Amino acid sequence: MKILIILTALVLFTGCAEKRKRPQMPVALVKIAPVLEQNVASVQEYVGRVYADRIVALKARVDGVLEQKLFRDGQKVKKDDLLFVIEKDTYQAKVKQAEARADSAKAKAYLARAVFTRMSNLYKKQAVSKQEVDKANGDNGMARADYKSAMAALDEAKLFLKWTEIRAPFDGRTGVTSISVGNLVG
Repeated sequence: MKILIILTALVLFTGCAEKRKRPQMPVALVKIAPVLEQNVASVQEYVGRVYADRIVALKARVDGVLEQKLFRDGQKVKKDDLLFVIEKDTYQAKVKQAEARADSAKAKAYLARAVFTRMSNLYKKQAVSKQEVDKANGDNGMARADYKSAMAALDEAKLFLKWTEIRAPFDGRTGVTSISVGNLVG
């Protein structure tokens, strides 16, 4: 009997409970358009790397303070565009010194040649000894060698002065520089 009472109460309790409503899904909006026939471009993606066909690492060939950087990183440049200037004043002074030494050596060579010519003529007249002619000839040779050495030093000084300007070796785009104006390079 107890079971019958419990079952009856259970039936009555569930029958009297309010029915729960399920939440309704919102109505989906659908756009309708006419069908069009057209060509569609095929898009494909690939992973890869790009390498420059020519790369150069520019390095200073002379010592000095970087005075100018005449481009921005990533900028396009043309062949022979001026990129950097390293302190020119020092190397211009060295060119002037080498020019002065070359002028002095040239004058000494001219004098030594004139003395040798004079001694040779006097030797023919037996006015000077053979030893004096030989000494004049040796002095002439040394003076010419000194002049050639001075000219080579002048060429070197001019070359160093030229190297104070770093130019683009070919058309292209600059990379990222690791130095800035005021740095000591070389």
